[in-house]
Amino acid sequence: MRYFVNFVLLLALCACGWFLYDQSRQPTVDLVAETKLKVDVPELVLATIEARKSDENARISGTPIDADCFVWGPFEGRQMIAVRSTLKQRGLLQKAEISDRFLPDRWIVYLGPYSNDIAVRAFVKQFRQQGYKNVRPILSGALSYGVEIETFESKEQAQAWINDKKAPDVKGLRVTNRLGEPSDKVDLVFRNLTEDQRQALFAIWKRWQGTEIQNCSFYQK
Repeated sequence: MRYFVNFVLLLALCACGWFLYDQSRQPTVDLVAETKLKVDVPELVLATIEARKSDENARISGTPIDADCFVWGPFEGRQMIAVRSTLKQRGLLQKAEISDRFLPDRWIVYLGPYSNDIAVRAFVKQFRQQGYKNVRPILSGALSYGVEIETFESKEQAQAWINDKKAPDVKGLRVTNRLGEPSDKVDLVFRNLTEDQRQALFAIWKRWQGTEIQNCSFYQK
């Protein structure tokens, strides 16, 4: 009987020793941190995806999303009188903030600068009569007073346009980079809207073709 008891104790000690050895070979894991990582990261990703889906669905269907800040536009300057009148009727005029839309950075074929706008306006009129539809006067900023004849995404494209003799036959043309400047269009920003105001805004938006509403979180000019 004594030998049997000793044998059982020996087996128990061996089993205990093997368990401790096996555990020592396992990497140390912060169970709390691991659990939090597995839960929080997917939830964060899903929340972002759902927010973007909700924002996109709102723009497509015209159904207000659960947010209190929106950007509506773009509008041209000549449209603002009518827009203001509509907003005033719906009690939203005081909520509207005007935000300029900026032109993207681009390379232009440029003529100038001149000391005043007289020569600029004369060249713009002349070039338009010659068929250059994108010509624009530059009356403010670092390149004033000058003429933007054509715009391109790269310097090489602009220079190639001149080399191919597509530009006007006039001396002084050069290629230059025009940094983002305000365009002739604006957006309207609405902050801290109530549910009723949000519903009113989306109802108005449906009447204005060519505009869109975005959640402020995803607004890109």
